[in-house]
Formats: sequence, C-alpha cells, structure tokens
Amino acid sequence: MQAKKWRRGFSVLLVGVVGIAVLWFFLGELAAFHAPQTAVADIPVDLFTNGRIVDRLSAIFGPDICIAFGDPFSPANSPWMPGLYTYRYRIRIPANYPDNKLRVELFDPDSINQSTDSAVVTHTVAAITNGFPPSATLTCSVSADQRNTCLLNTGENALLAGGMFSIEDVNPYWFVRIDNNRGTGTPGVCGLPSTYDPTLNTRLRFELYYFRADGNGAETRVDLSSYTGQAGDSVRDMGDHQTDLRWVSPGGTMSFDQQTAVPADPGSQTGFEIDLTTDLPGIVIDPATGDRYLYLDVTAIDGASANNFAIWAGPDDYVSLVPSDGNARNVYLANNPADHDAQGVEIYAMAYIPVVTFPVENFPYVMPLAELGAEYAGETVFVSPFDLDTGTTPPITFYLNTIPDSEWSLTFSTGQDDPDGVAAGTRCTIGSCNSVWMSPTYQIQLPVSSTVFPTVLMARYQAGLLDYSVWEVSVPLTVTSEPPTPTATPTNTPQPPTPTATPTNTPQPPTPTATPTNTPQPPTPTATPTNTPQPPTPTATVTPTPSPTPAYPLPWIRLSYTEGAPGSLFELSGAGWTASQGVLLWVNGVVLGTVTSDIDGNFFVLLETMPETDTGVYYIMAQDGNTEATVRLVLDTAVSQRTTTLTGTLFIIPDGIAFNDFLYLPIIR
Repeated sequence: MQAKKWRRGFSVLLVGVVGIAVLWFFLGELAAFHAPQTAVADIPVDLFTNGRIVDRLSAIFGPDICIAFGDPFSPANSPWMPGLYTYRYRIRIPANYPDNKLRVELFDPDSINQSTDSAVVTHTVAAITNGFPPSATLTCSVSADQRNTCLLNTGENALLAGGMFSIEDVNPYWFVRIDNNRGTGTPGVCGLPSTYDPTLNTRLRFELYYFRADGNGAETRVDLSSYTGQAGDSVRDMGDHQTDLRWVSPGGTMSFDQQTAVPADPGSQTGFEIDLTTDLPGIVIDPATGDRYLYLDVTAIDGASANNFAIWAGPDDYVSLVPSDGNARNVYLANNPADHDAQGVEIYAMAYIPVVTFPVENFPYVMPLAELGAEYAGETVFVSPFDLDTGTTPPITFYLNTIPDSEWSLTFSTGQDDPDGVAAGTRCTIGSCNSVWMSPTYQIQLPVSSTVFPTVLMARYQAGLLDYSVWEVSVPLTVTSEPPTPTATPTNTPQPPTPTATPTNTPQPPTPTATPTNTPQPPTPTATPTNTPQPPTPTATVTPTPSPTPAYPLPWIRLSYTEGAPGSLFELSGAGWTASQGVLLWVNGVVLGTVTSDIDGNFFVLLETMPETDTGVYYIMAQDGNTEATVRLVLDTAVSQRTTTLTGTLFIIPDGIAFNDFLYLPIIR
C-alpha cells in the first residue's frame, strides 16, 4: 500500500518563533491579516508516495487569464499579486534516505493537448481477475474537444464499492488530455478560444535549487537546474520534448520507454537528477533531524491556459523498470505498489497549493492540510480555500486521520450555523465560491486531548470534476515547545509584518508568497513577458480617481509600480473604501498615517523613498474598520528608479523596516 504513511513521521508546524530559523516551515505572506498571530504552513502535496495519479493534479494558469478560473495569483492582473507569480514547493530528503541520487520528476510539464479522443485502456490485475478484459478501447464523450481535459473512466472504481479492493489496487482513470486550452487573446479576460489554439498554451518554468550555509548565520540560494515546459505553438517551441502525459526528469537519465531526451534549460548546473554527494556542497541540514531540503519554484511565464502537472522525487533506481508514460505507470503501480517508493522523500506546497480535482466514484475525496504535533492540542488552525465552485457540493468535513469522525470532526456548509460560530449564510457555500476566498476563514479548533497527536488535519468533501482551487492553511504562532536552534539564516526572501495594532476580526484574502527579486535565476526564455505589468500612469497633474474593475475585488489598493530602486516615488491608489472615511495606512507594521477617501470611496497618495532607504520588501496595508487590503513593494537597486508627475498627499517610507529574511517554523519528527 503506497498511500502516505502519515504515522511514520509528522511535522510540528510551529512550536515558537525563535530568531530566524532555517529549513522547516516557510512563513508565507501575511497570514497575520487572515487571523492575528498566525503563520502560513506547508501543505502535503498528495496522499501517495509512489507517484500514482488518482484524483488530483497541481494546476497553474497562465498570466493572460483572469482569476475566475481558479488561480488567484498567476493572472498578471491578480488583485493580490500583479505580475508573474511563483508557487513554491519543498522537497524533504530524510536523514535516513538510502540513496546517493535524488531524481525529481515532472508529470506532463507542457500544456499541449493531443487531438485524439480515443485510447486503448489497459486494465489492472485486480480488474482482470474480476471480469474486466485485459484491454478496451474507450472514447471521450463529454470532453471530445481538444481544448478540454479528457479523462476516460475505466470502470475500475466499481471494484471499490464492495470493500474488497482499495484505491491502491485499481486505476480509475485513463488520461487522454489533462490540460485545458483557455483564453481569449486579451490578457486578463477569461474565456475559451473557438477552437484549440496552442498560442494560448501556458509555459511553466520549473527552477530547482537549495540553500547553502555560508557561516556566520548566512545562507545563499544555489540554483541547480531549470526546465521550461513547452507550448507546442511552433513559435515559442516546437513541442519536440514529447512530455505530454509523461513523467520526465529534465537533464536526467531517460526511462526505458522514453523516446526523446528532455534537456534542462541552458545554463543549468545539473539536471533534475541530483547527486547528493557532489551537487549540494554546504547544504543546510536540520540540526534536530538531519533532514535536507531542495526547493522547486514553478512560475507561469506566458500563455493563458491551465497547465496541469505533478511532481515526484525519490531514488533513480526505477528508470529501467517503471514506465514514464503516465497511464502505463498508474497501471504498473497498481499491480506493483512497492516498485516506485520514494524512500521517505516528501513534497510540500509552501504556503499555497493549487489543485485541480477529478474525484473517483466510491472513493471519498480527501485532502491533507497540515501535519500537527501534540503542542497543537486545543489550538485553532485556519483554512482558506479559493474558488471552490465547479461541481463541488457541500458539506465539507475537517477531521484528524488518527481518530474516527465520531470522536472529533467539524462539518461546514450544512445550511446551519458553522461549528466555529459563524452564522448560516455568512460564508459562501462550497460549490458557489467563484473567484473568492472563504471568508471568514474556517476556524478549526483542535481537540484538547494530546493523545490524538501527532496527526494530520484532513478535509473531506465532494469535489467537483475539474474544479480548480487554491488552498491556504495557517497555524498559531503561540505554542509552548521550543524549536531547534537554526544553523543558518537566509537573507534573500522577505517576510510579512505583524501590525502593531491587530486588525479586527474579519479575515481577508491572503497575500501570496513572494518570489525574491534579487536572487540570480536560471536563464529566462526569450518569450517571457514583461516582469510586472503596471497600471497606466495618468499624464495630467491632477489627483486621479481610480475606476475599479471586476478583476479587482473591492476594496483594493494598487501601486503605480510594484518594484523600484531606492529614491523612487510611487503612486498608491485605492477604491471601494467607505466614503469620506479615514483609511489607515501601514508599512511593515508601522503606521504611516491616515488618508480620507472621497465621496466615492477612492483615495490617492504618494509614497516616497530616499536614496538611502533599505532595499527589501515592504508590505503596504490599508485598513478601514474591519476591512484591509495589502500590496507588496520591492526596493531593489537592480531595477529602475520610479517617479511620477502627479501631486498628492505624501508619505515617506521610513528606513530600517525592510524585510529581507526567511522565517521558518521547525519540523519535529
């Protein structure tokens, strides 16, 4: 059985904040604006350790789409993070990992869909011994369109009904197409092309790296390899890597059934197959457990479509045994579940996990959310999904995988008041949460008995077929145990402020995890779009009145530029605020002052930085009673100095408050 053996080892999300620790939990961004004194947690990527694809994939849209399709951050006009956005994954290599090689594999890193609608489906041993033919030809019916995902129901899910077989024994789906060709040709606008249009396909850039301890508490990011998935439009690339529906390790050894080599990007130091004895000099090691970590950044660099993919990491011993073809691998692993074990390697989404679901009949859709140690007994965990809509039906139940529901579980979206005290009708009901974060955030108060820990917080609900969503989980900062002493301090990723005055109790949409702008990156493809699209700058020297659009949920604030050199002058616009009311402005937890909105709820101010202002990240927050909105500003000497001809109320960003560090939360195993 290759479902994740959760009891084998557990992460303690946070046992206190001591200095700036390395390698454990990334304190994503601004969970404090969801709930006071919380930090964003890592989220386990999947239930299976052997690389089987059962009922979900990771899923990222291109920058030329809108947020309504289920990705709140990748669209270039995202109200939370305009410009290119990076989802980040962490790969944990346990101290007892038995191999000198780590092979990182990507499933279908391209966004190419084939035109065929039929496939010869091979059945598992369990199915054949129960009356299924060895193979059968099946055809897409509902999704017989190259623009759309096509999953063939093999019928093997029927074997789950009697309880004789588990999901590990059967293969419920055969993949014909897994990506969704979307877009209108107009950036920021959702829609479908009239026919399959590869120019709308989304390219993802995958960047593999680690952190090196340099002594004296310093860390340096070391880039290992990168790979740019293909679009197959004959302009950006020819689609010649043949990665569709296939597991590949760019720059690594070819699998026995792989016909075409998949190269890493030019300039990569390694491929995605890492020699742990030679390729990671000085890697930071967890002093408490001996674990090591690699990191994988995934960025949609152009296109509009949904690029659905998966990640696996483990030994390289299986390339001559386990197929790289995704369908063949699923069948092989159902028949031989022990033949592709990750040997303890685990993958986590850092702060936010983007998923697309395809639930299996007779098998409940469950999602791991957070690994919790005994110090979390009686604490509250906050869960916020984005865009639970298409086909998803209520209710949703949160439970712990170490005890039955009858001992402890919380069920929401029942039509009654929610168990955390939120009145019925206040939150959107799952299935109808298009383009919104769950607000108020689900508040999951854990049982007080420490005997149920360590455990994993899980969510169970009836997921929609091909429903795209993003999830965030945050945990309290105030717990009692002491974390391990850090061995090194990274210096190149900013962290969010904790305001000196805690916002009142209406949770807000999260601010996404930032990608540092000052870290050297692998070569960027020539077709990469401009780094951060900006709103137009008015030419008249008058105070502008922002005009909100449906793509920016109200209220919002926007900067004229999201990055600039010290000495820059930035415009800050706001819309949708309480009319003729004072709006409090913060930067990195420091109050700048108050600006009064006009009769339409709009405001405009200037933010000035001095040439000597520290480089780093600044989080600008506007607060009006129970409502807040946040934008991120980066000061970096590597970019241009910004200015404006407009006039208005001027606020100076104080020196000495920039964020330039990682803050990690420890893992105890």
